[in-house]
Order: sequence, then structure tokens, then C-alpha cells
Amino acid sequence: MIGSPNTSEISLGFAALTLWSSLVSTLLELAAFHDNKPGPWLDDLEERFVKVVKTADASPNTPDEAELAGMESAIRMITAAVEEVRARLRGEPAKRTSFEL
Repeated sequence: MIGSPNTSEISLGFAALTLWSSLVSTLLELAAFHDNKPGPWLDDLEERFVKVVKTADASPNTPDEAELAGMESAIRMITAAVEEVRARLRGEPAKRTSFEL
């Protein structure tokens, strides 16, 4: 079928979904050590996560545009996960149940 995702795309999507969910769960667990409140600790972690992504270097065989697209997706995932955690810690209902590339 034209436009159907291939196995690689499905695998990548599943990996992103599970990593996003794991990141949200881990950050919520860490929040318990910070009185279940968002704050500088969460801002610092987000900043560190994004810095790691920005300094990562893909394979030398990866085209620059593919590397940039992957980097942008990773940063969107991090930002979405941290925003989700902030919202939940403020007592808001879950806004997302997944992450979209």
C-alpha cells in the first residue's frame, strides 16, 4: 500500500513511544524527591537532556539532514515529556498518552 509505514518506521515509532513513556515515568518518580513539585531540578534535567542530544554525533554515513531531523525529534520528545511532567505535577490531567515524531 502506498503511504503505509514500513517495518523500520513502525519500529522507530514504537521505540519513541516507549522511550517517551519511560522518560515521563522516570521524571515523575524523581519528582517524589522534590516534594512532587516542578522547579529548577526539572529545568536542569531538561537542559542537560537537550545538551546531550545537541552534542551527539550520528554515524559518519548519516546525511546531515537526517541527523538534524533525528535531533529535532529527540528534542521535541524531551520537551513534550518534561511539559507533561510539569502539567501532572501541577495537578492537571495527563495531556498526552504518547509522543508523536
